[in-house]
Amino acid sequence: MQPTPIRPFLLLLAAVGATSLPEASADVLVEVDPGAPFTEGDLARAVDLRTPAATGDIVIRIARLGTDQLAVIVGDRSQVVTLPDRDRAASSRVVALVVTSMLDGSQVADAEEPVIAEVTPPAPVPARRTWLQAGTTISRDDNGYWIPFVNVGVARALAPNLRLVGSLGLARHDGYLATSSVLVPVRVGVEGRAGAAAIELGAQVLNFRERSCGVPEWGDVKSAYGAAKVFAPLGARSRLVGELGGHFAVGNEPTTCNSASNYTAYGGWLGAGIEWTS
Repeated sequence: MQPTPIRPFLLLLAAVGATSLPEASADVLVEVDPGAPFTEGDLARAVDLRTPAATGDIVIRIARLGTDQLAVIVGDRSQVVTLPDRDRAASSRVVALVVTSMLDGSQVADAEEPVIAEVTPPAPVPARRTWLQAGTTISRDDNGYWIPFVNVGVARALAPNLRLVGSLGLARHDGYLATSSVLVPVRVGVEGRAGAAAIELGAQVLNFRERSCGVPEWGDVKSAYGAAKVFAPLGARSRLVGELGGHFAVGNEPTTCNSASNYTAYGGWLGAGIEWTS
């Protein structure tokens, strides 16, 4: 069976990856109490315009204290801002300026800026620690087969720049021994991130079901894998993910008519998807 042409698909994924590579910046995670004169998205965009490249998530909470006052909480620091008016765009710009000053350790002292004072912050809001993922990959194995997968996953924060990541894939493939196979890869790994880039390392079990000697059977290939990732923000709670990865088999449980040497020993993939923060 001849490999399926996928040049247009690869070009599209390469373009997605290229757009994700410019200057790395921190993720801006925002919580805005009801009644504030702007939305989470307004403030996330305003802060992003004023925040230099950094590592780690920036977690911001805006709590309403009165008709014209907001408590701005960034990490363990807090300040009260008296807004000059209730205009949505102007208010988000003012608060973004305050957030930026808190990130670099200074305070806004210009008399024309809003009045700022240190306060005891409200109950801290927990940082978002769980991410849901969905996407697609195109994989090539050592037999020369190109196989498209759909994938879903979940990630859980272990530290500010470290996550535990798990994913489940699904594909249907006609190739080995002229049979139709269902492929279900399961991955569990640890991801270390620096700005908008990350490296993920872990273990994979590729489960496959095919008609071996005329009888449907399950087999599996156990592998170690690694992947390089890039992230591009889409909104306050979502971002685009591009990845390039590969795996190498360390164990094989073949079906009756399929030996270890006939099934994939190594391979690679190119993928793209979306990640949501909960």
